[in-house]
Amino acid sequence: MHEGHRARMRERFLLNDGFDGFSDFEFIETLLYYGKPRGDTNPCAHALMERFGDFKKIVDASVDELSAVDGMGVHSAILIKVIGEAMRRYQKNMVRQVQNYTRMSLVVEYLSPLFLGLDHERLYMLMFNDRMNLIDCVLISRGSINSTEVQLRLMLEKIIAKKATAVILAHNHPNGVAIPSECDVTVTDQIKTTLEAIHVTLVEHFIVSDTHFWPIMRRHYGMFRPSPIITGERTESYFYETFYDLEEEDYKLHFSFDPPSK
Repeated sequence: MHEGHRARMRERFLLNDGFDGFSDFEFIETLLYYGKPRGDTNPCAHALMERFGDFKKIVDASVDELSAVDGMGVHSAILIKVIGEAMRRYQKNMVRQVQNYTRMSLVVEYLSPLFLGLDHERLYMLMFNDRMNLIDCVLISRGSINSTEVQLRLMLEKIIAKKATAVILAHNHPNGVAIPSECDVTVTDQIKTTLEAIHVTLVEHFIVSDTHFWPIMRRHYGMFRPSPIITGERTESYFYETFYDLEEEDYKLHFSFDPPSK
């Protein structure tokens, strides 16, 4: 039954010029050819689908979890994690650079690919000038965000080096919900106070889950706070009224390989 199966699958791929018409199971089976140069990958693909349920959960699984599946092995597990990383990088590079990030929807569109398929916490910091032009995006920490002292030192080094005047933070709750913990709020307050001392505005701190996000600053600090945009000597007082262009029912992540809307 499986004699010549690999050749037929490759021919099908070439005939279609891609994987159109392939089910998730067939895609996984074909992918595993490159982690298992010999043998039948059909049972392994079945085992992965039975263990995790769908393609996303397979990509999101750790190397240890994948390796534990019958017939997988470390090489095939790493191959699947490479696919997940490729998806993140592809999506990130598709996000169009805009002149400035004065709308929450634009910031979330930029941030979403950074957390695609992660099984551990990451904290990112976006740095801006006083027109909310993006200067840089840096990874501050992996794992728990509880180590505030270390994070603050690194944040300050990056901010000073880049001469940023405003920052936005984002960290994820893998396999959780986009609801800030008491620790998240405490850490945000500590960072906000420290940055204010050097005249840098913490615009927002986003919590990101697999499907949703949540802006801590909007809920806990309201709209009446320092604006990151300065016009001459005047602070732009209406910044946050226009920045928050999404309501709570729209706090959803949209991972798409279609070009983002203008």
